[in-house]
Amino acid sequence: MRRRSGLLLSGCAIVALSGCRRTASAPAEGGTVANDLSEAPVLRRRCAPEGTSVAVPGGETVVVGDGFASGNDWFLGTVRADEGGLRGKVLRASRDLSKIVEIDVCSPDGDAPPPRVFRRGGGVSIACYTRSPGGRKKGRELSIYDLAGEKLTLVATIPQGNDDAFWFDVASTEKGSFFVWTEDDAKAEKPLVRMARLGPDGKVDAPKTLASPDVDIEGPQVLATEKGLVVAWISEKREGLGFGDASLEGAGEARFSSWVDWLSLDAAGTAVGAPKAATKKTHVSWFALARRGPTSAGAAGAEAIFVDEQAKAEGGGGRIGRVSLAEAPETESELLSEGVGSAFPELFLGEEPSGRAWLAFTDVVEHAKMLPLSLSGPRVQVLGDPSDEVAFARALAAAGDRMLGLVFADPVGAKGGAAQVRLRVSACTP
Repeated sequence: MRRRSGLLLSGCAIVALSGCRRTASAPAEGGTVANDLSEAPVLRRRCAPEGTSVAVPGGETVVVGDGFASGNDWFLGTVRADEGGLRGKVLRASRDLSKIVEIDVCSPDGDAPPPRVFRRGGGVSIACYTRSPGGRKKGRELSIYDLAGEKLTLVATIPQGNDDAFWFDVASTEKGSFFVWTEDDAKAEKPLVRMARLGPDGKVDAPKTLASPDVDIEGPQVLATEKGLVVAWISEKREGLGFGDASLEGAGEARFSSWVDWLSLDAAGTAVGAPKAATKKTHVSWFALARRGPTSAGAAGAEAIFVDEQAKAEGGGGRIGRVSLAEAPETESELLSEGVGSAFPELFLGEEPSGRAWLAFTDVVEHAKMLPLSLSGPRVQVLGDPSDEVAFARALAAAGDRMLGLVFADPVGAKGGAAQVRLRVSACTP
């Protein structure tokens, strides 16, 4: 199973961006801008920085994970070296970044990503991968904590089998928080899509298998809808071809196809029917789920926004499409026809009832872009052309018209040194 993304920051690499380049950013406090692109052609810029940037604790070796907005605060998971080894942390910051508190959470398991913050009930909780007491051969555990102010309370642990990718997703409803992940079934030599429910009382149901496809899978996601839940993942099938075969995708690469499969569940998390393909079997590399109102009797009440890299070999970059999840396959439509780079995009859903959303992505030369979307109609719609953004190198979280992002700046007076990893808030307009 392919890893979802490389997670590391060490001066020249940006989380979820490939290669070793710095995307341009506006000047940050205490440093100079890396890679001035002022002479390059620029599209409209929708995000303008507010205030000064703030350094992320941990220096240039901090690993930055997903961001989250709740109430008047930003939350951000990180991993950095501390006394005794690597520690998973969560930063809790005020909306204007005037106050930042670093909360120690866990000792992450191996290459596990930073802790992830999510909403559970009326509060905020944190999930972190930790090593099983029995060691790696016994699998791993997903530890769940409730956060009140700066105080952590361990709520439960979810046992998981082994897999070569640390990835999970969670959706919360009034019936609890539903976690999905993948495992390897060593005996059957098949991947498994697994689920467990953490109830409002803090008790965890026994994990169960939702699907065991005959193809490779990655990145399962779960979304709460009007009808219950939807779980989706990327399926991939490779054909074993010899080195140098003319039908290879590239030098030494076997021909393959990848697509989005999905499964409908009721409100209790019980599968309804069998997995179905949502997209064409092309080269889907990324997707995200967005809740929509059911458009037909067979619709699940969700759409998949995805990146298809079918045309990447021709030099045009990938395309971004959308498709409704329904019993009968629906026709795909394009949100952006070309120019999408290899880095994984991020979908930021707006606060109800605005119906506004942002799709942050990079182009083929790793420049940050923003695509404004509307979720107010029966289909996801594009509100305008993509914009060039220099206010940040990577978008982390959104709250209304404010965006939390990463910026990079070279230390003052440093030559060839590592870049500082900093946070900044920007105001964004469609």
